[in-house]
Amino acid sequence: NLTLLALSTSSLSTSPLIELANYKHFMNFNGQKLHANNFFNNFMNSYEKTIHATFYQSSFKGFLSSPLFFDEDPATTLYTGVTYNESQNWTQFTELTVASCTFDNIIVKTRGGGIHFVKADSTLTVHGSIFNNCQAIDGGGIFACAQEVETNDNSNQMTHGIMTKFNSQYCCYSFCSAVIDDPKNPQKSGYGSAVLVSAHNINLNYSSTFQCPSKDTYKETKDAPSYGAKFDL
Repeated sequence: NLTLLALSTSSLSTSPLIELANYKHFMNFNGQKLHANNFFNNFMNSYEKTIHATFYQSSFKGFLSSPLFFDEDPATTLYTGVTYNESQNWTQFTELTVASCTFDNIIVKTRGGGIHFVKADSTLTVHGSIFNNCQAIDGGGIFACAQEVETNDNSNQMTHGIMTKFNSQYCCYSFCSAVIDDPKNPQKSGYGSAVLVSAHNINLNYSSTFQCPSKDTYKETKDAPSYGAKFDL
């Protein structure tokens, strides 16, 4: 029961499902037919170094934070002063698969409206899913990279770390947008109204957009128009 789980973990996080950073084991998560509506925070917030997660036939609607949030805690990347009594496998490979899911009416003030995925040596696969009316400062539908890196110039060059692989297959991105959060520094945000991804291997197969960004978003941000494309790669 996710409601009871949320209450029991309220001292750690306001997300209903949470995985804290732990480098001693491999984490595997599979969710099917999950339906979450009207949340202030993430549905899943994970700082696991190595994780394989799959979401199938699920829907996430009315979120004010990215429903699926995968990131790494830079404060826990060093292994010092630890004694191991057995062999350790430090593959540090992460794989997230999202299939036949819906992300609807999600408005966040961070990167990645539907999915925020920041993992080194990782693969993100999104198959047969719909992203509708998702908005963020970068990557309205999806933001994915190996490491977030801010830029201090106006070169409009991709500065985020490069992950291993990104796949978008049979997906639809409609009415998604990336809005500029700071009009005084407009070129630091507003990229990838549908997707912003930094990866060595990128496959976009039968993935389409419709009004990304929408006409209403253009009206709201006419003083600070977005600089990015629908797919910023």
